Amino acid sequence: YSYRKVGAYPFYILVGQATRDYLSAWRDKATEQAALAALFTLITSWAAWLIYRAWKRQANLELEKEKYLRFFQLSADLMCIADPFGCFTQINPALIRLIGYSESELIAKPFLEFILPEDRQKTAEEMKLQVSIRPSLNFENRFLCKDGATVFLSWTAYFDKNDGVTYATARDVTALKQAEVALLEARELVDEAQKLSKLGGWRYDGATRHITWTDEVYRIHGVGKDYDPCNLENDIQFYSHEDTQTIKSAFEKAVSEGEPYDLELRLNRLNGERIWVRTTGIPRLDQGKVASVTGYIVDITDRKQAELALLKSKQMYDNLAAKIPVGIY
Repeated sequence: YSYRKVGAYPFYILVGQATRDYLSAWRDKATEQAALAALFTLITSWAAWLIYRAWKRQANLELEKEKYLRFFQLSADLMCIADPFGCFTQINPALIRLIGYSESELIAKPFLEFILPEDRQKTAEEMKLQVSIRPSLNFENRFLCKDGATVFLSWTAYFDKNDGVTYATARDVTALKQAEVALLEARELVDEAQKLSKLGGWRYDGATRHITWTDEVYRIHGVGKDYDPCNLENDIQFYSHEDTQTIKSAFEKAVSEGEPYDLELRLNRLNGERIWVRTTGIPRLDQGKVASVTGYIVDITDRKQAELALLKSKQMYDNLAAKIPVGIY
């Protein structure tokens, strides 16, 4: 040991070297505690991160649910959620407004009871396919409204196996269906008018060279609906040999020069019967070019036969008048 004086102060420092490490145990204990504290901090931080991530995920999920619910409530499209037993569990206001029933009324019983009886069986079969095999796309059925009206709905539905429910959206296609029915009735009326008048219409598209016939044009030619009128050469061959070049030249001028035509020609039907027809072609121009040619063809055989009979009668009358020496008044 040795003593050392500290400057001018009356203090001395005892300096020496210990023969034993009296602090080793304390250092080991401090190191162990520091390691435990670090491990605790690490575990606590990791746990806090996991808790935050779970909380963030839950918060995002709640936000997404809130957005979905807002979209579900405000959407003009018809939306609903149904269980596998065929009962609504949730309906959005748009569907409620359309059908007229309250949400409690719609949830109280299976939705098949709100469907037109004629459509219930096919709806039940579609539900089975949608739950077990594939989603429903554009499936249509008719719903009965509270006021007694019937609406056509087109459904897209998906069964979520995790949630155990079906998510579905629908469009009200009632107006479309009514328009289709009206169009069909109009077509039937036009078809009947064509039959009675023996008049058919046709159209040539200049861009695609596609030719469209109405039903009466097929009947005039004596062919079925499987006949393809787009082959112009075949179409022209129906005309008699004397008139083939006439109709061919007229049609070519209509397409290339925009010159309309109105002709009375002889036509041989598929069964060999020869008839007289009046056929027209009216070009439609677009920026100086022929975009399409439309026209009609009408069976005028009865009129032609009457004209020929009248002409024959007049000729007989003229011959008789020429042979009689006295005048005929």
